[in-house]
Amino acid sequence: EEARERWRQRNIRAEAIVETQENERRRFSRELHDSLGQILTGIKFGLEALRSAINFANEANAQSFADIQNQLDTAIIEGKRIAQNLMPRVLDELGISQALEHLCQQISQNGIQTTFQPNHLNGSLPPNVEMGLYRIAQEALNNIVKHAEAKAATVQLTQYPASILMLIEDNGRGLSATGINKKDHTGLVNMYERAASLNGTLAIDSIPGKGTIVMVDLPLPAGGDDRPGEEKLP
Repeated sequence: EEARERWRQRNIRAEAIVETQENERRRFSRELHDSLGQILTGIKFGLEALRSAINFANEANAQSFADIQNQLDTAIIEGKRIAQNLMPRVLDELGISQALEHLCQQISQNGIQTTFQPNHLNGSLPPNVEMGLYRIAQEALNNIVKHAEAKAATVQLTQYPASILMLIEDNGRGLSATGINKKDHTGLVNMYERAASLNGTLAIDSIPGKGTIVMVDLPLPAGGDDRPGEEKLP
């Protein structure tokens, strides 16, 4: 009974941390879009009007002006990308399957062939579960890009009557046992807290030189899990 209460309190704390993080992400995303984004767009239109009014004396000045415009366009695109990562609209509009597919496509642009494999997905999931899965996948894939030195990665999402299982696998350099259990690794801590906040579990299996698998198992509100022989935490 005491262990069950400790587990419950841990989940409550994790849920509060995750809720605070999401509120901050939402606020910052709005600020980027509504404030900074509009300012940059206004500057862009101003420069375009100015370019039409100026008769440049030489080609070098004209090229310098064009370079400034290109840098501004890059800043606008980067701002939109950051805002999208903070609060992914594709998740709200199209659901977890399309959001993970889009995320895998983004990771593939970094030179890591990343594929999404949905299995037995049956309609939409609770919004908090979808957000939790997306954030864990986002963190795990970013870790692969930064640290794994992988050539390929796979995200599998399988739905059961009472739970949903996500596996994220890469063929990179892997992690040592010390690396897996590092408490000061913010990314890993965030993934564990995400899973705990949804009463789920997260495990990492890795062999140095042979890649890593992140396994996330989250309960769903109704139904019975048809996977035999699995023991759930209290």
